[in-house]
Amino acid sequence: SALGLAFTRTVGGAAAFRGLGGAAASTWVIIITLFAGLFPQNAAVRATSLAVFLSVSGQMTASLTGGAVAQRFGSQAAFLTAAGLTLIGLLILPFLKQETAASHPDYTAEKGTFKIGWYLILVSAAAAVVQFNLDHL
Repeated sequence: SALGLAFTRTVGGAAAFRGLGGAAASTWVIIITLFAGLFPQNAAVRATSLAVFLSVSGQMTASLTGGAVAQRFGSQAAFLTAAGLTLIGLLILPFLKQETAASHPDYTAEKGTFKIGWYLILVSAAAAVVQFNLDHL
């Protein structure tokens, strides 16, 4: 969405690319739930707190540096910087070590699937809808 926002020249384009960013942000509930699931059950709150802290810290840093880049080089430069940093992150991603599914406590070998209750999916979907609606107020 950052790359699209850098080059769009219409309000409709800006709304579409901002909506794309909002759709990506709506996956937060799923990501935080899966992240917390990587920790022992008695450390789930700590894991969630860590994820929220890192997320908010990243948002604050991005706002501060994005504003400084935009003030110095223009608004397009801020979006291009965001797109460039995203690309760097995507290039690093394949080299990160990931826990195998078989060693995860909620993995069942006989089914080859993770046990995720329907309540979790419903809560995640509800949170995504609420976040989407709040973003558009």
